[in-house]
Amino acid sequence: MTSMFRGTIVVLIAIALAGIAVSRSPQSPTHLVGISAAMADADSCSLVSLRGTYAVHAQGTIVGQLPALFPAPPFPFGEAGIVTFDGNGNHSGKTTVNIDGVVLTPTFNGTYTINSDCTGTITVNSSAGFTLHGAFVVTNHGRGTIETEIDRFAVASRTLEKIGD
Repeated sequence: MTSMFRGTIVVLIAIALAGIAVSRSPQSPTHLVGISAAMADADSCSLVSLRGTYAVHAQGTIVGQLPALFPAPPFPFGEAGIVTFDGNGNHSGKTTVNIDGVVLTPTFNGTYTINSDCTGTITVNSSAGFTLHGAFVVTNHGRGTIETEIDRFAVASRTLEKIGD
């Protein structure tokens, strides 16, 4: 081998080793590759990660037409309530929703899934006649979630915070 070729190989190996050392450093920004990966490093999640009663807060904009009781979109909405997860993929609760000045107090139930990387999905069947769908990330070792609604008629964000233990 020529000395130039050997020198190039030595430099490439040194760069590779430095990259491995940096990627393993807890202070390295390359170590932070996303919310779900960060949660997976700290925890592995499952259905039991959500168990107990949580406060619900949501707000957003309705962008698709709802039944005749509601005005033409777009219009805002806000929500506050409680939800109880059983740790087996089922949930139920009650909420107060203000949809452009129309206040409803529906109950709801449904199902949820949680992946080992702490991402999940939820389906909510409301007594007001709506079925809602969301995608979420479990936060703070199951003490909360951050969620986005994935239905075409709404742009909304929702947070949950565990009540009590």
